[in-house]
Amino acid sequence: MRNRILGALLGISAAIAAPGTANAILVTVDDTSLTVVRPTSGFVDVEFTGHVEFTPGFELNAVSFTTLLYTASGDSLSFSPTPQFALERVLWFQRILSTDPLGLYAFSNDLSTPAIFTFFECEIGGNTNCNSSSINWSVNVVGELPPVGVPEPSTLSLFLVALGSLGLILRRRSRFVVRGANV
Repeated sequence: MRNRILGALLGISAAIAAPGTANAILVTVDDTSLTVVRPTSGFVDVEFTGHVEFTPGFELNAVSFTTLLYTASGDSLSFSPTPQFALERVLWFQRILSTDPLGLYAFSNDLSTPAIFTFFECEIGGNTNCNSSSINWSVNVVGELPPVGVPEPSTLSLFLVALGSLGLILRRRSRFVVRGANV
């Protein structure tokens, strides 16, 4: 009995200590939730940039994604996302038309499942051992970007009065120092 337990413990420790073949594709997206101003005419392509890193001995096998993006209220974008099959920089882009409704597009067609982009890796030369990595993503289509804070006219005039007063004080001090040196 003791030998069995000892053998089982040795087997478990060897499995833990042995170099594993933990496979994990790593997908890093710079920003998964982008905001874009809807164009007044034509279209604009929203680029999702990042990096894909494969397990040694693996390669890109496939990409799957939410076919169309929807808002929570059911509006959809006119185009599906377009994968670039690149491992660096632009991973995919989403085309926004001037006729697409405004809103946050973050769901699949059931209006509750988040929009997903999935990258698959498989062993080089075969499709038997595969892994995947999924990214939730969204596009917020707005009519215009929120305004950048601009100082109020009264704040600006108060600043100019303070700056002018400081200049007068420095001018008087420089006169006083010059007169005192001549005495």
